[in-house]
Amino acid sequence: MITILFLIHAALLFSHPEEAVKKELTPEAKEKLKERDRHGEEARKLQKEGKIQEAMAAARQKLAIEREVLGDLDDEAAGSLKLLAELAEEMADFESARKFLEEALQVKRKLHGEKDWRVAGGEFALKDLESRRKLGEREREELKEAKRLSGEAKSLWQQGKSREAHSLVEKALSIRERILGKDHPLRLKDLNRLASILSTRGELKEAEKLFREALEMRRRLFPDDHDNVADSLNNLGSLLYNRGELKEAEELSSQAVEMALSLLDWHSQGLTEEGQLGFVAKLRWRLDRYLEIFLLSRLPPRRAYPYLYRWKGQVSARQRNLRLARRHPELTALFQELESVSARYGALAFSKVDDANESKPGRLEALRGELSELAERRNAIERELSSRSAEYRKAVASRKLEPEEMKKLLPPGALLVDFVEYWSSTKPSRADGDDLKKSVETAAKKSERRLLAFLLPKQGEIALLDFGPMEPIERAVDAWRLLHAGDSGEKTRKKTGERGAGEEVPLDPERELARLLLEPLKPYLEGVSLLLISPDGALGRFPLAALPGRKPGSNLLEDLAIALLPVPQLLPELFEPPDQESLLRETLLLVGDVDYGAEPRELALDVDPSTQKKNNAEIYRGPALDAPRGGGLFTWGRLQSTFPEILAVGRIFKDSQKGGAVEELTEDKATESEVRRALSSCRYAHLATHGFFAEPQLGSALAWSGPAGGAEFFGAGFSGADFFGKGRFGSGASGPHPGLMSGIALSGANRLPAPQRHDGVLTALELSWLDLLGTELLVLSACDTGLGATAGGEGLLGLQRGAQIAGARAVVASLWKVPDTETMALMQGFYENLWKKRLPKLEALRQAQLEILRGKGARGPGEVNERPEARAAERASPRIWAAWTFSGDRR
Repeated sequence: MITILFLIHAALLFSHPEEAVKKELTPEAKEKLKERDRHGEEARKLQKEGKIQEAMAAARQKLAIEREVLGDLDDEAAGSLKLLAELAEEMADFESARKFLEEALQVKRKLHGEKDWRVAGGEFALKDLESRRKLGEREREELKEAKRLSGEAKSLWQQGKSREAHSLVEKALSIRERILGKDHPLRLKDLNRLASILSTRGELKEAEKLFREALEMRRRLFPDDHDNVADSLNNLGSLLYNRGELKEAEELSSQAVEMALSLLDWHSQGLTEEGQLGFVAKLRWRLDRYLEIFLLSRLPPRRAYPYLYRWKGQVSARQRNLRLARRHPELTALFQELESVSARYGALAFSKVDDANESKPGRLEALRGELSELAERRNAIERELSSRSAEYRKAVASRKLEPEEMKKLLPPGALLVDFVEYWSSTKPSRADGDDLKKSVETAAKKSERRLLAFLLPKQGEIALLDFGPMEPIERAVDAWRLLHAGDSGEKTRKKTGERGAGEEVPLDPERELARLLLEPLKPYLEGVSLLLISPDGALGRFPLAALPGRKPGSNLLEDLAIALLPVPQLLPELFEPPDQESLLRETLLLVGDVDYGAEPRELALDVDPSTQKKNNAEIYRGPALDAPRGGGLFTWGRLQSTFPEILAVGRIFKDSQKGGAVEELTEDKATESEVRRALSSCRYAHLATHGFFAEPQLGSALAWSGPAGGAEFFGAGFSGADFFGKGRFGSGASGPHPGLMSGIALSGANRLPAPQRHDGVLTALELSWLDLLGTELLVLSACDTGLGATAGGEGLLGLQRGAQIAGARAVVASLWKVPDTETMALMQGFYENLWKKRLPKLEALRQAQLEILRGKGARGPGEVNERPEARAAERASPRIWAAWTFSGDRR
């Protein structure tokens, strides 16, 4: 645990950007910073050699460059001041050391505020210096020895040599207590380490005593909501949990979760979206630990749900609130620049580069350099927007809606099912032969991901369901997708790396999913007509509507309406009346019959539209991954059914919405720039084109084959579609922005992106920064538009999420490759129901799906893979109708 907490604090220290906005660096400034780095390396080298005067001079040069380039208010400058204080102390110049530390502390206060943990660290450094100043030479040497013993003990403990580590920690603790006293902060490290060692050796009574002493000490030294206090609460709570004292363990763990939420609220205001995602992931283990303890405590579910409600989707909620700043005219220029930078970033990210065939050597390195600069600028703008947006800060208050208040917002007959995937672990205990390393490894093997769901009905108490281990559910979802979603399911399984080749899969995934998911839910579905689902993990890739219904041979879609609610925190916003200004704009944007071909012709893809459909093969609204593209990653073929589809949708709109305006963007007019413009000024938007969800391919500017032959991004390892990996406590964000993994293809998508022009691919990242605050409905009539990179507690980071945080009130998207002809029929039925029959949006989609399901809609080549029993019953395969999901305002 100590090691884990140390890694968390280290990650926060080096990855948390300051709230002040850094100015964009010129090439000259970057060169000066390289010189700064050389001075820093020289200072440390000279310090090790005992040449303190020379080290001091190098450190002063380092600081001077930082102040010139970065300014006085910069964390790196504060770090240089700390180095100077360290060197001054080695020269016994305590007065200079004090001044350096005081100056560094002032910088941290101005940057981060009084409550920040870095400020507390700076205050501790001053107190620690003052303590050592009063000591004699012999005592200072003893403290150096204590520091050495403590470090050696840590190393021995990590090697599983707990007896030897125990002895050294006791010696270090004894020295520090004798010289510094029992109330010195430096003593905390030894207290916690000794308590952890005793706990793993089974000496729980003595370990509890030390953990309680550390908690009391931290409460005296730090603010009540400080992360250090939360660490001690977790340490003590874990020990009590292992002893079976669940009541106090739950109380302590809940306090730690509350502190983590406060910490996330406080620090996220100056972070970019990636920074927030990474920060949440680093602290996620606290929520997991609490859920694990709570599940055994037998307390009512209403006790735990507020913590999940505030945790889940918090980054999405913050990003949605941030977009409200568009309403402030003084921020318009910043939002416009952010859109432009994000568009260029996306275009370069999906440029394919092959240095062997590149006329200009070094093109890959140049692209990566430009990507880095664009990412820096995008982050700087986003930080400035977040710090200047009052609406953004209101997100904290909006997340504190109590569950009972939330239930009042639900319509009659509704049930909200809020799923959460969490890690359940077996804590290491005393191992045979005092082998701690073996004990930890054994515990890690017993750790597993599990699935819970909190059920919120309109009337009645909140319920809690434990669905058990996640692995069999994932296997069944993958097997179901392989059966009904074609190769999309197989590719998704391979990308996520959720299990190795050759592992057993269910022979009847429908029955298995009904057993694992539906059977536990059935008692709660009586009288329910609307099911609101907030999925997590693999459930984001599976349509619950395809589960068996109440009658034999039926589907759940026939019993009730199902809508996705990825972020329950946004429920109040979704049930607010629509923006009155948008209601007055009866405008429809139609995109279809897109010309993906390239200009000039020599770069055009050599595909004849007449050869698109041979041997009764289906046309799908997704990329052909096995075909070449002129300079890019995917090949996009012409979709023949999209033109009659948008004509039909436009006709239905004009017939039913008198006075409504329709804008059609087709062929070479459906450019990315035109679509971006039109999306920001329409009430309804229907995009019939190709969509994709795929991790960056090797050879692109985002993912390149590094020295080790693996996929890398700016030197950081990247693999799989899961943005945070499957580690026990969740790793930090790595690789490219997850919003680059999904998108839709527009005019010119088959050509090599030209300098300073859009690339013809609108990614989820770009979509998320468009102004969709007036968009009532966005239909992404394309493949895989409901998929995205996974992030624990944030759902799928794809097009659907991007549209909703941009402001769209409702989104219709797909979970796999959808057949062209059947999609056209389903969409026509949807809009007939929506505009002519005046059905609510969710019910309009449901009725259109039922028409296809029951064989009453147009059917075509999609029947070829149906099971014989399905054809006999005249029911369409789920592959044709179940891909479509509805998310957002159902009305």
